[in-house]
Amino acid sequence: MPDRATFPLLAHRRAARGARGVGLAALAWLGAGLGTPAGAHVSEGAVALLLPTEYWIPAGAAAVAASALALALAPPAWARAASRALPLPLPEPRGGERILGLASALGFWALVLIGWFGPRDPLENLAALGLWCGLYLLLPAAMLVGGDLWAWLSPFRAASRGIRARLTGGRPPPLRLPARLGIWPAAASWLALMAFALVDPAPFDPARAATAMALWWLVHVGLSLLFGDAWLERGEGFGVFLSLFAALAPLRAEHGRLALRLPGGRLAEGGAGALAGAGGAGFALAALGAGIFDGLNETYLWLGWIGVNPLEFPGRSAVIAESLLGMAGSVALLTLACGACVAGGMALAGPPAPGDPAQPGPGRAFARLGLSLVPIVATYHVAHYIPVVLVQGQYLWAALGDPLGLGWALTGFASDQVTTSFFNHVDDVRPIWLAQAATIVAGHVVGVFVAHAAALDLFGSARRAARSQIPLAGFMVLATLLGLWLLAAPKGA
Repeated sequence: MPDRATFPLLAHRRAARGARGVGLAALAWLGAGLGTPAGAHVSEGAVALLLPTEYWIPAGAAAVAASALALALAPPAWARAASRALPLPLPEPRGGERILGLASALGFWALVLIGWFGPRDPLENLAALGLWCGLYLLLPAAMLVGGDLWAWLSPFRAASRGIRARLTGGRPPPLRLPARLGIWPAAASWLALMAFALVDPAPFDPARAATAMALWWLVHVGLSLLFGDAWLERGEGFGVFLSLFAALAPLRAEHGRLALRLPGGRLAEGGAGALAGAGGAGFALAALGAGIFDGLNETYLWLGWIGVNPLEFPGRSAVIAESLLGMAGSVALLTLACGACVAGGMALAGPPAPGDPAQPGPGRAFARLGLSLVPIVATYHVAHYIPVVLVQGQYLWAALGDPLGLGWALTGFASDQVTTSFFNHVDDVRPIWLAQAATIVAGHVVGVFVAHAAALDLFGSARRAARSQIPLAGFMVLATLLGLWLLAAPKGA
């Protein structure tokens, strides 16, 4: 969910009027040419102008470069050992998925009804907050820790199975989703969802958000009736997006038992579930490209490129075509850059020596090495929205206590108690920005590890693997610089 003025600034207009003086002073300072390029999110961006980001950003990129060098010099056995699982004497939890899934479907449609008939204020309507803050922001972060929670909470799977059983009496679905398509259908549906989030003039309007939720459910449950569970595994974009986060969880089920892994360990071995098939790397690139554009489209740089005065943003409806082209261009450029790095790495690796594996084909190399972008997608998503969650999470908690807008306050917290005072002072903004930066750097370090471990499998010898990683390691360092710059760039929309 983008944090343009349409939604989050409503929160700040209500609860952070005291931040205006700080923001105006900081903007004046920027205009005078005295400030460092910084800007983070919403109102805290003005205070972030006072932080030494011109030192912290290169330091983060240097940490990623150092990790790439350390892995290149380390014995190959270390990387292979780090990717292995530690089995636990605990069985995989089973049972209850159907009940939770049906309850989730009922809750999903309850949110749709609240969106249509509940409060019109997006900061008080549980549908808008539940979609953009609960599902889009908080659930992915929870899956980084708890693993594949979507398998239990999906509002699609149990409902589609129940409908299918009643309509067909348990017969197989009438159509088969071709295996060669992999998860490319999910990439297309995810980009459609991101187009709604980034381009639609009012995606945070409760009724509009509820209509989008209803259409998403009907379309994907309908397609699952035709293609079976395969569609929900390889065609429903939001579920596949969540699987990027689940793939990094340290605790996960493997072969019927729970196991512990270092983050990225499963990806280093070739991925898990749908990510291991065709299109896994492509989906990661689509998600990363859309996520980067989500940060870029608010910056003075982007607005200058499309000829918009950042201090007089005309509204989303005036830049629909530019936003669509920008998102598509971001995905395309990232895909070309990653593909060029993989091809360049294969050329640098040289021909296989006796005892090395056969030279991998470009498609196989791209599929394996492209999964190293999954940690970057996940951690950038989390880092990008930390400030938004700090505010909207409060509104979500208040709305959970008053879902119908009747003034109940069942959670003991009301929307008029929301505070954004932690954005008003440098000492409060500093740990927020550092937490964002540390999250992004950690994701790139894990990505470097995943790429190096995959290269050892693809190319065999440590020397060839290290040489093959030179272009991709440079890509990771530049991606770190870009991610940190996006956090600190002045925003004008």
